[in-house]
Amino acid sequence: MNKETLRTSLSKWTFEFFLIVIGVTIALWLENIAEENKERQIEQEYMLSFQGDVSKDIVRLQNNIKNNSEIVKQVEAFLGKMMKGEITEENLLSEVGSMMHYDYFSPDDFTLSSIKASGDFRLLRDPLVKRKILQLRRAYDEIDVLQQNFQKALDSQIVPMFIENIDMTRGKVINPDFIRDHRLANIAGYTISDLNGRIAWYRKTLKIAQSLDQLLIAKTYVE
Repeated sequence: MNKETLRTSLSKWTFEFFLIVIGVTIALWLENIAEENKERQIEQEYMLSFQGDVSKDIVRLQNNIKNNSEIVKQVEAFLGKMMKGEITEENLLSEVGSMMHYDYFSPDDFTLSSIKASGDFRLLRDPLVKRKILQLRRAYDEIDVLQQNFQKALDSQIVPMFIENIDMTRGKVINPDFIRDHRLANIAGYTISDLNGRIAWYRKTLKIAQSLDQLLIAKTYVE
């Protein structure tokens, strides 16, 4: 092989090598673009799903606040009558029912559970969105703890006391002195305090949820 032929072959190989490099680079670039577009589409789907969940939670929280506020009024009225000695055996059953009926909050967290299980939380690019989602999740966890604590008190203290002193099936007070029992007044006071504490958390959580809802709407319909 003479020098001219060698030079020609080297030039051809060099050209072909650069064509291959350029081809691979373009292919990788196009693949990255396709992957980026796919991730952005998935991100938008998650954002829309989050927004749908939060919208439902907002309605639920508003109902929780309304319903539990009504229960507080009922229990306060019951405690007031009890302090005045106005509770009779005949109306005790209907009055005491307000201390055994509660409206607990349960969030619609399907999207959050899914995104955590799949590891796709990283796909959410906006740090503010991620921060507010986590903030809302912590608020939900706090509400759950408060509700569980009250349910434990209800199951271990309140309900057994009512069962011991009241025959619910026959609508009869077994222990006539129960209407003046200080424990009944304590239960009413505790119930009012616990409900007010949970209502405060419902309201705080509602503000977080509404803020996140507006942010998600802006992100999903503007981008």
